[in-house]
Amino acid sequence: MITENTSLSTSYESSSLLMAVANGSGDLALPFAQEIFLMHVYIEVREDYAGSGSLIDSIGPGMQLEIKRALNACAEENKYAVNLHFTSGEIIGSFSRDDKRTRIVARLLNAGKQVRAEVKGIGLCGSKKKIGINVMLYD
Repeated sequence: MITENTSLSTSYESSSLLMAVANGSGDLALPFAQEIFLMHVYIEVREDYAGSGSLIDSIGPGMQLEIKRALNACAEENKYAVNLHFTSGEIIGSFSRDDKRTRIVARLLNAGKQVRAEVKGIGLCGSKKKIGINVMLYD
């Protein structure tokens, strides 16, 4: 009777997976990951991006953006500061400090959870340009 050495094939798959991660050859899909809708929110675009001809003009519905903690989040007044970023790293705007839901997003990010934004629309609210996003948790 011939038996397959499953531990050998499993360790080979694991080592090639680790090599792919170490070499930076792409993103790994999370096993059994679920996309969970958290909220819909409007983010005010930074003044220096508000003009036409800027990166903001490239944003459209369905585009994926990143949500990250603010670099100065250690300061007491910015304890829950969260920013919206292009995937290239530029900050588009910040979540409202007055919105209590921002604390939820900040705490999820502190816990190492993947939180992303999907653009639903962009427009003017008075004289301010705002982006409507759905905030999604990947868990």
